[in-house]
Order: sequence, then C-alpha cells, then structure tokens
Amino acid sequence: MPLYRKEDASGLVLPVETRTTAIDDDYVFMIDSTTNIPYRITKADLLAGLTSGTTGGTGGSGGTGNTWNGTVVFKSLFDSTPPVDIAANNTISLIGTAAIDSSTTLLSGSTLFTGSSGYASIPNKSEYNFGGSDFTIDFFVKFNSVNAGTIVNKYGGSQSNSSFVFQINSGNTLGTYFYYSGSNYLGITDIPVTVNTLYYVAVKRVGDTISLWVNGVMNGSANIGTNTINATTANILIGSEPGGSYYGNFRMDNFRITIGGDNDLSIIPTA
Repeated sequence: MPLYRKEDASGLVLPVETRTTAIDDDYVFMIDSTTNIPYRITKADLLAGLTSGTTGGTGGSGGTGNTWNGTVVFKSLFDSTPPVDIAANNTISLIGTAAIDSSTTLLSGSTLFTGSSGYASIPNKSEYNFGGSDFTIDFFVKFNSVNAGTIVNKYGGSQSNSSFVFQINSGNTLGTYFYYSGSNYLGITDIPVTVNTLYYVAVKRVGDTISLWVNGVMNGSANIGTNTINATTANILIGSEPGGSYYGNFRMDNFRITIGGDNDLSIIPTA
C-alpha cells in the first residue's frame, strides 16, 4: 500500500508518494462513524485483521493502536439525556441526583454525575450473565468523595443473587468482588484512590484468572478456577445498591461490558 506525505501547492494539499512499504509502527487515521472521534490503527493491527475483534466494540473505538477483542454487549459514553447504550440499545434510567453533566469532561464530551444520592439503572439482560466466559468490564471514574459507597454492581441483595460489585470500601479504598457457584465470592481489594483524580478501572477474566487494572497497571488477581459467575436477574446499578442505598459520589465515562476476548488493559483507551 503506497504511503503519502502532504505538500501544499497554491492552497491545495496534494499527496506525494514517498515510499511503498511500511514498518509495523506506521499508522493511518480513521474516524469512528458513531462518535466522530479520530483514532489511529498501526500497520501491525491492519495485518492482524480488524475483523478478529471489534475496535472498542460495537459503536465505539478502543485505545490508540489497540484492537479490542470480544463482543461489546453494553457501552455508554454518557453524552446525552437520557444516556444511550451504543452497543445494544438498552435503556439507562437516571434516579435521584444522577444527571448527565456536559460541563465536565473525562474522556468524551459529557459524564454521568451521580451526586450524593443518585444512581443510574440498566435493566438486566442475559448477556450480562457471564457464566464461565472470559469478559472485560472497564470504565473511567473521578471521585468527588472516597467515602464507602457503590461504584457499579449487579447485586441482587444477597451473595447468591449477585454477579459483581465495584465499590469504595470502609477503608476508603477501591475493591471489586465476583460471586460464583451460589454464595461463594472472590475479591481484589485495598486499591488506594483519591478525589479529583481520573482513573481508568478495568477487570478481565481470562481462563481461571480475574485481574484488576487501574490506569494500565495490574493491581491484583485471583483464581476462580472453572467456576461460573452467578446468573442473576438483578439490574446493573451505577452509584447505588438496590433500593437506593450505599451511594457513591463520582463522575463516570465510557462504561463498557465485553464478553470473550483477552484485552490488553495496560493500554488506556482514548475514546
């Protein structure tokens, strides 16, 4: 594929071929058709074949130079009221003080602001029950306070009716929990966080290992063996436990759930 450099001539930008080969780190720019956000793809990614996974999932883009693997079953940029699931068109309801805030940008144009007594509710879908499949859950978050409270969960009121929880624990540290085979659970905890700092939080299961990543660095892992994550009818809640309790207070952007694939979480997405 010929590569070109631009030259200005009488106000026009004309392509001038300079070489016909490319090294792996050469790249081209693309425009995401949904968000109109530019991203770049390296020669290596092109040769690997973009059809092997969705770049950032359906309706979104992944990190710079990073192919996002698996099937994205939920993704919201929180850039409209009501917010939209651009992966599967599920509904997102805002309750209490929760609102879309266009005055503060984390990654895209707007953010979900939970406030001190609000949350977002996403109706349950079968795709959100992971079973024994590999998966990735990732999002950007900035805390207004780091008091104990919920970040996001699929929690049904008891361990046996719950799938996962991300929260700030009583020690004001980040923790995540996954519930499996009834009332069993595993946790990766004690990750220090502070207010007014942007965090990229991501968890993935690959085979028998669940790992937690913060800002591109793995902060812990746990072995789940061949056990399956509990299948529940609970909704996904952002900022609260069921019934409106244990509130978090933060801004969130680009919340995404992906089934299948092994994604490189050391690369922080840019869109």
